[in-house]
Amino acid sequence: MASDQIVYVIDDDDGARRSLEFLLCCAGVGARGFASADAFLKDSPPLEGACVVTDVRMPGTSGIELAETLKTRGAAIAVIMISGHADAALAIKAKKAGVTDFIEKPFDKEIMLSAIRRALT
Repeated sequence: MASDQIVYVIDDDDGARRSLEFLLCCAGVGARGFASADAFLKDSPPLEGACVVTDVRMPGTSGIELAETLKTRGAAIAVIMISGHADAALAIKAKKAGVTDFIEKPFDKEIMLSAIRRALT
């Protein structure tokens, strides 16, 4: 992966967010965490060479709403959705919002890394 690639990890659960950031760091992938979709949108980080890994359910803007916002803005960025409360209806809603992958928590680290590598190519 190119050194300028980055994964934006968005999760209101500090432990989950930091754990994924650590996994990415150990895998040689740049990562930056945000505690909410609202904080991510307010910061407006560069999207080129990036992907987003976001939780579905968070206070404020949800992961689905974030994906819809990015899609509406025409952002060419892959969004990977993670959730500990997944069901088929939620996965379908995520796909309609433009989500490229949907992974249930707790996730296997190799499955997550594989999805991120695909998203960054």
